[in-house]
Amino acid sequence: MLFLGFPLAAQFNGWPPMPRDAKQLLIKGDAEGSVATLRASAEAGDAISMFWLGRSLEEVQGVPHDYTQAMHWYRKAADTGLGVAAWSIGCLHEMGRGTSQDFDEAQRWYLKAAELGFRRTALTVIKIRWFPGPQNLEYEPVPDDLRNPRLQPSPDMAYLNRPTPDINSAELETLRKSGLRGRLVWQGGDPGMFGLPARVILIAQRRVAAEVRLLVPQEGSVIYAQNRETWERFGGGRLAERSLRIHPQSPEVPWITSVTIELEGGGTQGTSGWVWERP
Repeated sequence: MLFLGFPLAAQFNGWPPMPRDAKQLLIKGDAEGSVATLRASAEAGDAISMFWLGRSLEEVQGVPHDYTQAMHWYRKAADTGLGVAAWSIGCLHEMGRGTSQDFDEAQRWYLKAAELGFRRTALTVIKIRWFPGPQNLEYEPVPDDLRNPRLQPSPDMAYLNRPTPDINSAELETLRKSGLRGRLVWQGGDPGMFGLPARVILIAQRRVAAEVRLLVPQEGSVIYAQNRETWERFGGGRLAERSLRIHPQSPEVPWITSVTIELEGGGTQGTSGWVWERP
């Protein structure tokens, strides 16, 4: 097959349908013909064709990828008010495709996309182990050797350049004001990508006894701390309808090792388990 499944499947995630003529050519394996059809319609002023031309130049196999031209057509489509095109510009900035990698600029375009009616949330999950004790809350953050990843020069691997997620001073202050005492130790984290930022911080002290479902934020930070068999929620993030599942683990594993996020449009997103045990 000459094309990726991604451009066609993406229509079910809030993207406008690909123009029929171009889609049929792509299905038949004529990627160049599909791009030529999209280009003719885009140059005639059709915003959806502009978007799909950008997407084709970025993703479709069978034609040379040209991220600079993809950015050009996304911008023209965004200028007409097409939110998904603004979101796609943000993705290019986040990946460093056709431009330098710039997370702040990416967020500016994600916000623009949301203003135009197209919103995606980039959910960061941070995992913390809690050792209860009598002392005021102490925190051991991300180790220095893990804080900044080794830079990946390839645009296709640039997502690995994101800084390792850690809790910030405001979140730590929220936990201290909540009355948590003892010691918190950073154990792992998965940075959210491609959307407005939201954060879930999971704090566990032992094995999860049963599968738990927790609401996740659409924006802001939400902190869940496990106390005995229950989870207490802190923070003021706005909650979305989607939820997070924490699965039960074997008795030999005394902390969370598996988290699954149920996405808004169906499907799931898995996150990695704890990185290691830190005493």
